[in-house]
Amino acid sequence: MAVVASVAVLFEAIPLLRGGVGNVAYFFLWIAALSVVGLRAGAWSGNNDLMGVDLVIPGILSACGAAFPGCATSKEFSMGFNLGSKAVLNLTTFRWEGVHWTPEIVIGRSMWVVLALGMAFLASAFFHRFDPARQGRKGATPSPAESSEPEVSPLRPATLAITLGRLAPASRRFRFGGMVMAELRLALKGLSWLWYAVAGGLIIGGLVSPVAVSRGLLIAAWIWPILIWSAMGTRESRLGTDQVVFSTAHPLRRQLTACWVAGVVVAVMTGSGTAARLLVARDRAGLAAWTVGALFIPALALALGVWSGSSKLFEVVYTLLWYIGPVNRVAELDYTGAASATSGLSTRWVFLAVTLALVALSFAGRKRQLQD
Repeated sequence: MAVVASVAVLFEAIPLLRGGVGNVAYFFLWIAALSVVGLRAGAWSGNNDLMGVDLVIPGILSACGAAFPGCATSKEFSMGFNLGSKAVLNLTTFRWEGVHWTPEIVIGRSMWVVLALGMAFLASAFFHRFDPARQGRKGATPSPAESSEPEVSPLRPATLAITLGRLAPASRRFRFGGMVMAELRLALKGLSWLWYAVAGGLIIGGLVSPVAVSRGLLIAAWIWPILIWSAMGTRESRLGTDQVVFSTAHPLRRQLTACWVAGVVVAVMTGSGTAARLLVARDRAGLAAWTVGALFIPALALALGVWSGSSKLFEVVYTLLWYIGPVNRVAELDYTGAASATSGLSTRWVFLAVTLALVALSFAGRKRQLQD
C-alpha cells in the first residue's frame, strides 16, 4: 500500500505521467508486477516480493496439506476467479493461523516502506505546482512588462478594438463532412511525428503480415489511439467551450454524431492495415468483427466521456477490456475478432447491440447536459 501510494504521488508530480499516459503506464506496471509473481508461482522461494505473496502462500499450502494430505501442491495452486469451475460447487475450508512474523520478515517488508518514502521524496523534486518560478519560462506566468496583452485598469472598462475584414458569405447548407473533419482535426491536434510513425508502422505491419500476425497487430493498433478516444465527450467541459458548443444548431444529431464518426475514422485509419489484409484473404467473419470493433470503441469512449465528464474512466475501462479480451484471447470480450480465426457470430451481434446502446446512452447523457 505504501509503494502504490508513493507511485501515485510520483506520477502526479511528473507532468508527462499526470494524465492519460500515466494511467496506461500504471496499468502495464501493475500487470508486470503480477506477471513476476505468476512466473514464480511454481516455486515459492520465500523472497521478499512486493506484494508479499511469498510470505503468505507457503504457509497456506502447508496448512492445506496438513488438513488434506496430498492435495495441496504449488502446481495445483492458482489465484483468481474460478466461478466456472465445478469445484466451486463443493468447496471445503481449512484453518490457517497467518504469517509467522520474524525479524527478517519485518526488516524485509520495511525495505519496501523505505523505497516508498524514497519515491515520495523523489516526487517532491518534480513538484513545481504553485511555484511558477520553478516551472521555467514556459510554465511561468509572464510579468506585465513581458505580456503582450495591454493592462486593463479595474476602475474603467476596457476598450476593445476590432478590425473588420471582408467576410465570406455564409453557406446556408450544412456540411456534415466538414464538421467531422473539424472534430478529427481537434482529436489529432498536438500529436507528434512519433505517434504517426508508430501508427504507420502498425498499419504497414498489418498489411504485409500473415493473417494471424495481422490480427495480433490489430490489438496493438487499437490501443495506440487510446488518449485520442478518451477525450471524446469531455473536450467541451475540459476546455470550457460547452456553452458555445451546446448553443449551436442541433448539437445532438450534428456535433455529437460528428464526434463519434471522427472516432470511428481514427479506428478505421489505425486498423486499416489489418482490414485490407482480411479483405485480401476474403475473411468475411474477421472483417465483420473488425467493423463492429471500429464502431464499438468510439461509442464506448463517447458514452463514458459524456456521463463521467473525465477521460480517466474510459482509459481504465478500455485498458482492462483490451487486456482481458483481445490480449488474453477471451472470445466473449474480444471486440477485435482476434481471439479465433472465425470470430463467433453471437459475439459480433452482442458487441453491435452494445454499440447501439452506448450511442443511445451518449445521446441521453448529452441531452441531460443541454437541459442542465
